[in-house]
Amino acid sequence: MKRIEALALTISKYSGGFDPEDEAFKLCNPGRLRSFSARTLQTSSDSRLRSFGTWLDGMRALVFDLQVKCGGKSRTHLKPAASLKDLLGIWEIRTMRKPLTFLKRAIGASDIFPTTPVSWFLEGSNG
Repeated sequence: MKRIEALALTISKYSGGFDPEDEAFKLCNPGRLRSFSARTLQTSSDSRLRSFGTWLDGMRALVFDLQVKCGGKSRTHLKPAASLKDLLGIWEIRTMRKPLTFLKRAIGASDIFPTTPVSWFLEGSNG
C-alpha cells in the first residue's frame, strides 16, 4: 500500500469518515474536506463540508489533499519537514497512540513516530 493512501485511511478512520452516523460519511467525504469557495464546490449547507458523488471520489480528493499538504503547497502553510502530529492536528486528531498503531500496521513499518516528517509519506509504496 502507498504510504499516502495509508495516511488517508488513518485520517478517515479517526475523523469520522467510516462512521455511518457522521456527516462526512453521509456526504461521501471520508477526509472531512471543506469547501473554500461556495461557487465552485458542492457543499453541505451548514458545515461547509464538501459533498462527493461517491466515497471513492472523496477518498481520491483526500489523497490529493494530503499530497499537496505533505509537499508543502497548501494554504495551511505546512512544510514538508512538519511532523505527522502537526498534520493530524489539522483534523483535530490529538491522541496519537491508536492512529500511529493503525498506520504502522497498514504500512507494515514500525519506524513511524509523531515526529515523522510529512514528506516521508510522499516516498515509496511502504515502509
